Parts: sequence; C-alpha cells; structure tokens
Amino acid sequence: MRCRGRVARVTRPTRHSVPRAWIAAGKVPVNALHLRLAAWALQQCHVYGCIAGLAVCGVTACASGADKAPTKSEPAAAAAADAKEEFRTAKREIQARLRNKQPFERIAALRQVGHYPTVDAAKLVVGVGLKDDTPEVRSAAYDTLLDFKDDPEIARYLLLTVSKETRRGSQSATALPLVAVLLASNVPGMDREVTAYLERQGNTHEGLALLETLADELGDHGQAEDVPSLAKLTALKTFHEEFGLRRAVVQALVKISASQAIGQLISILEKVQGEIRGEILKHLTDSTGEEFGLDSKAWSDWWKDNEKTFQMNGAAGPRKEVKGLAAGPGAGGSMYYGLRIYAQKLVFIIDTSGSMMGPRLAAAKRELLQAVDGLSDDTQFSIVAFNSVVYPWQKQLVPANSTMKQAAARWINALEIGATTASYDALEAGLRFDAEAIYFLTDGAPHGGKVSSPPDIVTLISRENYTRRLSIYTIGIDAGPAGGLFDEFLAALARQNWGVYRRVDQ
Repeated sequence: MRCRGRVARVTRPTRHSVPRAWIAAGKVPVNALHLRLAAWALQQCHVYGCIAGLAVCGVTACASGADKAPTKSEPAAAAAADAKEEFRTAKREIQARLRNKQPFERIAALRQVGHYPTVDAAKLVVGVGLKDDTPEVRSAAYDTLLDFKDDPEIARYLLLTVSKETRRGSQSATALPLVAVLLASNVPGMDREVTAYLERQGNTHEGLALLETLADELGDHGQAEDVPSLAKLTALKTFHEEFGLRRAVVQALVKISASQAIGQLISILEKVQGEIRGEILKHLTDSTGEEFGLDSKAWSDWWKDNEKTFQMNGAAGPRKEVKGLAAGPGAGGSMYYGLRIYAQKLVFIIDTSGSMMGPRLAAAKRELLQAVDGLSDDTQFSIVAFNSVVYPWQKQLVPANSTMKQAAARWINALEIGATTASYDALEAGLRFDAEAIYFLTDGAPHGGKVSSPPDIVTLISRENYTRRLSIYTIGIDAGPAGGLFDEFLAALARQNWGVYRRVDQ
C-alpha cells in the first residue's frame, strides 16, 4: 500500500519511553519498545492516512486492515496457546481413535479435533481424515476444517498446502476440500489470494476440471453455507469464459434446497444465455411457481419482495418446457422433434445409414429443415451427417442468418444414404465444435467406426465431455423395446450428458 499523506513530525518513542528500572527488573516484555513504536506508528496512520514508519515494528499494513496479515488479539492469542497445549495433551488419544477400524470412531475423533483450532490439529485432519477410505469419514474431516476456516494461521497453512501441490503439478484428493474451505473463509485478504489461485487454475484443462469438480462437491454437500462459495466462483473470469464452469456452478446451486440458492440463481440469470439460462428458468419456475420467463428484472423485483418469507416449492427434475422461454433474443423459439432448442451454439447430427432409407430420411430432413429455419439470428449452428463416414456441413459454427439457413437447406436436401452407423465417430466430431448442445438423431445401434460397443461409446463420450458439459439430446427412431440395447444406449448417453432422450416412431 502506498502512502496517502505526509507524516507529521511527532517525536518517536525511544528506549527512554520505557523505564530502565522496569527493563532491568524484568517487569516488562523484551519487545515493549517495539509495542510502543507500533502504537505510535499506527496513530500516525490513523491521523494522516498513511503507513510510513510502520516497518519499524514489523507491521506492514495500514490500521484500516487493507493488505494486513491476519493477527490475533491478546485474548485470542492466549486462547490459541491454550488450544495448542490441550491438543498436545489429547493428540495421542485422537490418533489412536483415527486408527480404529470402526468408521464411527474415526468420525468421533475428527469431531473431537474440532475443539482444538490449531495448525497441528488441521495437519492431522488433512493428513489422515481427508485421506480416509470411507466417504463419511472424509466428510467429517471436511466439516471439521470448515469449523477452522476463520482462523488466520490455519487458513494460511491450508493455502500453502494447496499451493505446494499445484507447484508440484499434482492435484491430490485433498486439494478440493481445502480449496472449498478457503473459499468459505472470512479471514481478511484470503478472498484475494484464493481468487488468484482459482484464476490460475482456469488457464489449464486440469485446473478447469478441478474448478468444475469443486462446484460439483459444493452442490453435493448441499448446504446453505455453500452458496457464498459458489457465488465467489461466479466472479471468476473463467466463469464467464467457460461454458462448462457456468453449467457446473448452476447445477450445484440447483441441488441446494435453500432460499439463498434461489437468490443466487436470480442474480446470475441476466448474465447467462442459452442452455444455462434455460436450466435456471426451469428450476426457478419449478421451485417458486412463478412464471416470469426471461424477464430478469421481474424475477429480481419479486425476490426483493419475497426473500424473507419464501419457502421452497418442488425440486429439480428432468427438464420441461418453461413458459415464456421462447420470447426474446436468444430464447430458443425453434423445436426439433418436440424438444425446444435452448442453446445459442448447437450441432445437429443426423444418421444417413442404410436403414434410414425412404420415409425415415424424408421425415428426418423435414424436421431438421424446420428446426434450422426457426433458429434465432443470434444462434450459431452446424450439421453433421454420418453413416460409415462423418460428413460435417461446416467445420465451425456459423450464424443462423438467412444466407446460412438457405445454404444449410440445400445441403440437407442433398443428403444421401450410406452404409453403416458410425455413431462414435459422429459424436466425436460433434464435440469438436464450440457448442453448448448436440442433437443426435439415429435409428439403429452403433455399427462400424472407431468404437461400436454402446456402453463403451457412452463411457468415452461422457469422459471427453466432462469439462465441456455440452448437453447431448438423443432422438431414437423406432428404438425398439424400452430398456433394450439401443433404447438404453440413447437414454444413457443423454442422461450422462445433461440432455433428454426422445423416442419417435419415424
């Protein structure tokens, strides 16, 4: 922090400010002079609005608290010293309980640790509790660390631990809960350091996966106190740049049955478009019973009037059409096989294998032409046809203006039948686009291509889509008996990739 004013010429304390007899008799601390100097310097900071002279006593921040390393008051320091001594006394017993084969004993031990807010206690929780094989024990360890979140020394230790792992290029199982605790911390200055760490993570694929998994974990924890941490993620630059992180945060908020989550979703609504906006509106409509559609101001005004008395109504479930979503820019007024299109960036994938010959292909072309024609001007799209070979119409998404719609119509009408059904190859090609959603239409089980086993395709595509988090909507023409191999393939593909499965006769 820079000096904001001039320091008055006030006489500084000297060794003579502390009676020599006191020092000789050992009646004052050795650092009494330092304390007097600190008081003098802080007084000048308060009066003149600057921090000149604070370095004399080792204080490096203004009395206002900005950029100040967290310190403890004398009573707090005394309490911390007592806690350290008490933990040293109890540590052996706690360690023995943490080695017990019964999970309930290990959980009880972690709750006991919570009585000793010290760095040594936190190290035991991190080194043993978070690495336990039992999920319930790990959850108890996380809850114990949450109890410690506002202790400056413990927060600094947790941040140092996470930073060391990052420098080593590793992301162990302990990193996520530690970052979650730091996000929830109210230690002065910690927000800035954690935000800087998270922004750096967003620059790599592995780091982005960590951020999304962090949001997932907070959503699974599902408590009202997790909402502020998720809100901090929405302030990241990465949140605005990466669709996958936006979806992860919104899905986490949807999982939390608390009014605070509803308020946060309403605050996000005006900042997002496409699939994410559709997901938020669906949940708000289901949970509140209100139908304000895309009017974010109406939602905000309603929340101001109802926040204190609101009670959750309903729960998250499969997506259904939201009244009013078809209005306004980017709302998604187009339909495809009865599925409303929410995405602003999407890819249609259409099966042109031999079994599609005749009325099926004619119907598929008709549906696709109608869907493309109904896309709003601010939508971007492309089309991929496949049989034994994959045929992309455009290698990148293009705007849905009249010129591109006409070009797409000509290409669709010219599609011809091919041989086998290389489903994996087509889906893999779809994931190469910078899209929010894929609409995958087929009439037969995969056959040919790089991978032909339906379960393997679901696993591989879902894994590749984990950080992207595109919605994959599946349309099965004459999909056979419910629960059959082909039917289950399309259902699982949609279920594991944020989409919806639709069965159609033709």
